[in-house]
Amino acid sequence: MSSVTQSLYESRWKNGYCQLFSYFIELPALGTVDYVLDIGQELDYVIRAFILEASGVETLTWQSFVATEYTDATGTDVIASPRNSRENKLSDTKLVITPTITNDGIPLVTPARELLAENFAGSRFYIRQNLLGSGLPDELLLLQRGLSYMVRITNTENKIAKVNLIAEGWNQ
Repeated sequence: MSSVTQSLYESRWKNGYCQLFSYFIELPALGTVDYVLDIGQELDYVIRAFILEASGVETLTWQSFVATEYTDATGTDVIASPRNSRENKLSDTKLVITPTITNDGIPLVTPARELLAENFAGSRFYIRQNLLGSGLPDELLLLQRGLSYMVRITNTENKIAKVNLIAEGWNQ
């Protein structure tokens, strides 16, 4: 008789609970974008990976915060892509891009971390980094209902950066 051991992630993936959402923007030269993930009141959310992809620049910096307070924004419903099913809305969670921040909140990572391009050919640079393996304390990050989480990306160069933030995980 044999036994099989699998991780929580593997179990969630096999059962179709793994979800992925992705948001793309063009970040102006020397500009900053704040991604605020406002977790609704219905469900907690477990994040396995926050992946930042960027092209056009050699370096970016990033910071993350919890309990961020903001105004002047309504946000977009976070659309999850569950494995083995059609896209559907993830509870009452919203992604708000560059709202007016009234309080950054409590830093999860301090000081700001630098991301360097790993792949480049000529003057074409590309960054792909899982932020959970780049300063955040745990491999899995529990986003609790009723809180807002912010990832701040800053372009440190005088060139436009194309930035994509991808989150992978599941709701609890």
